[in-house]
Amino acid sequence: MARIADRHICLFRQDLKNVNNVYCDHVSSDMTKEEFPNVCKLAWEKPYGFVVVDLTSNKDKGKCRIGLDTFYVLEPRLHPFRQKISLLYKKMERELLERIAHNTEPKESFQIVVSDNKTKFTTRFNPHIQLKTDRKYEIALVNLQTYYSFPNVDDTNNHFSYSPDGGGIWYHILIPESSYDIEDINRDIQQKVKQNGHAANVTISANTNTLKAVLILENNYHVDFRPDHSICSLLGFNHDLYTLRYQESENPVNILSVNSILVNIDVISGSYLNGQRNLTIYSFFPAVSPGYKIIETPANLVYLPITLDAIYTIETSLTDQNGQQLNLRGENVTIRFHVREI
Repeated sequence: MARIADRHICLFRQDLKNVNNVYCDHVSSDMTKEEFPNVCKLAWEKPYGFVVVDLTSNKDKGKCRIGLDTFYVLEPRLHPFRQKISLLYKKMERELLERIAHNTEPKESFQIVVSDNKTKFTTRFNPHIQLKTDRKYEIALVNLQTYYSFPNVDDTNNHFSYSPDGGGIWYHILIPESSYDIEDINRDIQQKVKQNGHAANVTISANTNTLKAVLILENNYHVDFRPDHSICSLLGFNHDLYTLRYQESENPVNILSVNSILVNIDVISGSYLNGQRNLTIYSFFPAVSPGYKIIETPANLVYLPITLDAIYTIETSLTDQNGQQLNLRGENVTIRFHVREI
């Protein structure tokens, strides 16, 4: 050890006793007792290495040096409470940096396209889709294409009975399954009445003010809505016999049996229907008329969490607002989904 004019102490390799003496006399207020021997050890790793203690300098301005040109910057000694706060801030800073790194790293993303001519079908993946088990994923509907072909008249409500002679003889008409408005229904019924050899003395129209149907019967024609599977529920009439020349339905017309189309897949959570957990990922109503092509593309994608780590199959279904499966009458439906890592 060398002392230079009471201003500098050059500390070459020493035993622990001398190191502790220098620490107690000159640097105990600047660093811990464990830190100073570590500084000495770092300096003595080099041949002829030494530690300089500059008694004229402050602890943050080179008081302790390794050799002549390397300053050892001392961190201020904190009160234990402040030390805990400092450690907490450092931990928060480290966690923030880790989150930033996680959010900026490339995330897995891919698309799934399913297609079928049924409204409930299962798609099998070969090979299966393996998701990262330490990551979370979510899925959204990107696009759906099909035709507005689901009927409002089918074998549950396609029966129409009339009598051309005041109830003497009754004729029964079956209206073909299809998507109708009231004008279409009236046209089809009158055509079939004429095919039976009778005058078209039955007219069905709409009252746009009351949203009810109007039934006009001429020349002693009667209409009976009492048989099973009658079309009366669609037109708003009761299950009753109608004989007057002009009568309006008791209830509003129910021409649109489907109020909303629900797209459901069995790999998600976070969806509810009428307060119950549900597998609906998207709902909409066509912006086109019956018979036209539906191209549904959400303006804003709504992502829902995927519940599986590996996807072997996806069951897709299209239902109405009551959970009844849609009847697209064999038309193809194609749906594109987007999966992303979060």
